[in-house]
Amino acid sequence: MYYTNLEKKIIVRYRAEYDKLVLVDSVMQFMSLSSLYFGYIPLHAAAIGNNDKGIIIMGNSGAGKTTMETSLLYNGYSFFSDDIVFIDSNMRMFNLNEKIVGLRENTVRMLNSCFNAQINNSSSQEKKLWDVSEKKSSYDYLHPSLIFFPEIGTECHI
Repeated sequence: MYYTNLEKKIIVRYRAEYDKLVLVDSVMQFMSLSSLYFGYIPLHAAAIGNNDKGIIIMGNSGAGKTTMETSLLYNGYSFFSDDIVFIDSNMRMFNLNEKIVGLRENTVRMLNSCFNAQINNSSSQEKKLWDVSEKKSSYDYLHPSLIFFPEIGTECHI
């Protein structure tokens, strides 16, 4: 998959031997890189809201971003983004209007035991899909007030 600026075309080539997740990852990487062209900085992060203020939860895959995010959703925060957050030059964060969160088995167990979430854990998929439409933030953008890194347990106030 590649983008050529001279011809102003996006060309996507998909080979049968590639896994669907590789294709999704490639598309996400392309969107992240192209967002730089328009002045947005992409972050591999989850984000939640509390009124018009946002909390960004950054970290590597498996660090606990979604686990922390979903725990806070059950404690009154609103969903903003699960995997990618865009920041502009005015320090506003934007999302891709996601409505589905992929949950690992340990996160499903935690939500079911701590919050009586009753998320079905019986499918054989690696990640369980959770529709968060009812917990979605009504804001088009948020101003981040805190960035948290769950894997190292530190936070940065903005």
